[in-house]
Amino acid sequence: MTAQNGRISQDAVEHAAELRELLDRQSISLDRLERLASLDAAAPEGGLGERAGVLAELEPLARRIGELRSGIDPLGPMALAIEQAQARYGAVYSRWTEDATRLGNKRDELSKRLRGVGAGRRAAAAYGGAARPRFQDREG
Repeated sequence: MTAQNGRISQDAVEHAAELRELLDRQSISLDRLERLASLDAAAPEGGLGERAGVLAELEPLARRIGELRSGIDPLGPMALAIEQAQARYGAVYSRWTEDATRLGNKRDELSKRLRGVGAGRRAAAAYGGAARPRFQDREG
């Protein structure tokens, strides 16, 4: 952003306007992610796909903001707004990756358990596998 004769160039104004629009869009998407994360606290597997979609929307925004950042005053208010937005994006992204990792671990644990149940059933079937109990307690 350069000033000519004490005036800000039209390119600089357009540059700042685009940057502000991108930051606003990014903020709205981050609000959605934070809302989804809080709703998913008890059962994060429910909204993981939706969160992945919002993150996919955010990636090009973050990339373009990074590109536009090079043309602004590093000590100006817009630079501070970008820093805050990037910190928020990083925190939300970290939470999403932690949830995805935790869900992957749960899935792997459940898969192991199910394989164990299947092996137990196959072993029981190999020994004649009674389909119903052979003895009953009729006296209570």
